[in-house]
Amino acid sequence: VDPNPADGTPLNGLADPGGTFPFVVTFTEVNDENIDGEVSCSLADGTNFAITSPTFPATVPAGGSVVVTVTGTAPDDGSTSVSDTLNCTYSDSSTEGTQVSYPLTLQIGGGAIFEVTKAFTHGYDGEVTVQLTCNTGLPLQQQFVISPDLPVFFVVTEFESGTMDCTVTEDTESGFNASYAASGDSDNEVDSGCQRE
Repeated sequence: VDPNPADGTPLNGLADPGGTFPFVVTFTEVNDENIDGEVSCSLADGTNFAITSPTFPATVPAGGSVVVTVTGTAPDDGSTSVSDTLNCTYSDSSTEGTQVSYPLTLQIGGGAIFEVTKAFTHGYDGEVTVQLTCNTGLPLQQQFVISPDLPVFFVVTEFESGTMDCTVTEDTESGFNASYAASGDSDNEVDSGCQRE
């Protein structure tokens, strides 16, 4: 099975006080034997996070995928950050069990979130590594492995108001040229990426 994001990838979200944020992990069946698999997930704590879909165990059809959605909810006690861990196990008739874990962090207010998606021309379905580099805030640098049309979310906190400048770049696949399109509050499309000022 191919989990996206990869095992161990920290999943970050940003919610307004009293708000929520969805986290998504996709499990795709890539077994050459063309057999169905099964995935089950749980949360280490579950106090401020809940798995909203699917019902487990969930069948991952041969050549197909299943999407696991976790919703983080801002606590009522005024906390600025809450964390948990999503643990999943995939198995099929030829695999005893592949385990993956994702640290979940929900920042409450006071931050910025950057949604990044990747699209290839000519139907290529490979993955690339995208980086976000900022001149202020935490973390200053972070990266995700991203698949086409599946968004990742970069969260930056504790930045100096009015001075944050962040740039998105990627590791370019052989035979493809990188191009960038900004949306929302992002601007300054340049050769080196989309900048948010």
